[in-house]
Amino acid sequence: MKAEHQRLIQLVLLVLVVIVIGLLVWWSELRDAGLVDGREEIVLPTPNCNPRGLFCLSRDRGYSISLELDRDATYLSPFSVRVKLFGFSREQLRHVRVRFAMPDMYMGENQIVLVQAAPDGSEWQGEAVLPVCLTGRRDWVATVLVEGEERVIRSDFAFVIDTQ
Repeated sequence: MKAEHQRLIQLVLLVLVVIVIGLLVWWSELRDAGLVDGREEIVLPTPNCNPRGLFCLSRDRGYSISLELDRDATYLSPFSVRVKLFGFSREQLRHVRVRFAMPDMYMGENQIVLVQAAPDGSEWQGEAVLPVCLTGRRDWVATVLVEGEERVIRSDFAFVIDTQ
């Protein structure tokens, strides 16, 4: 009877290990397929323009995201962030966020949630503050994330900040 009990426990443990491995493989495939929290992630191309003082446009697959930052944006001072969207349905406009990061340098979590500025959801705005990099670097990437029920659409915008 003890041998049967031990075999049953071993079988249950083996089944649990197989289930856990299957879940890990499934999660890895979802992540590699561009799914975020079960939502599809669409990455628009990075435009070759600086969004400081003018709208910079990224578009693909029928979507367009434009970003503009204040021309005089500088470290440690609030500056305006404006986003214009085209090609998005109401279901795709649950949240619009902008995440600021410095390439290959951890500068802390710096993300803002924009507020809707146009009734149709085509314009969003907010205010951001960037920290000073002690190494003197000034290159940043602003990632605009348009979050909906089923997908997240994002685009990166590279820019350089003034030091004064």
